[in-house]
Amino acid sequence: MPEDAIQALIRFEWLPVEVEPGAPYLFPNPISRHIRTTCKGPALYRWNVFSEAPGDLRIFYLGEADRLVRRLHNYLRPGPSQQTSKRINAELRAVVETGKSAMLERLSFSPFHLSGRAVTLDDLKDRRIRRFMESWLILHHVCCGHQVLNR
Repeated sequence: MPEDAIQALIRFEWLPVEVEPGAPYLFPNPISRHIRTTCKGPALYRWNVFSEAPGDLRIFYLGEADRLVRRLHNYLRPGPSQQTSKRINAELRAVVETGKSAMLERLSFSPFHLSGRAVTLDDLKDRRIRRFMESWLILHHVCCGHQVLNR
């Protein structure tokens, strides 16, 4: 492949962040011990807003974090200077007040090659890879006709 070409096939799925095995996390529930244990590391995540079942409204907010549990804490209790966390907290609270739900999910993907370099879940430690994939996923959701709450 020429140096000025990029080719990648990325197989991925969204998995619910779980309060305990089998129980998905819904905003604004407290952070459980299970979440503190399973979400310590970097992740790509999305808030899946739904009415009856996850995905029925096709409304999402996507993000990346070096420590997902810390990012969740910031959404639940945003500090005065955390403008994005405050905005998402307000949007998710408004969702809940209308009887809808917001479920936190994290990205899982099979290893893929990007310009000859293998990319695995372990590579999410690299902020550049997280940000690349976050932007790609936002574009993917927009192209699929989903409403994306990212600005």
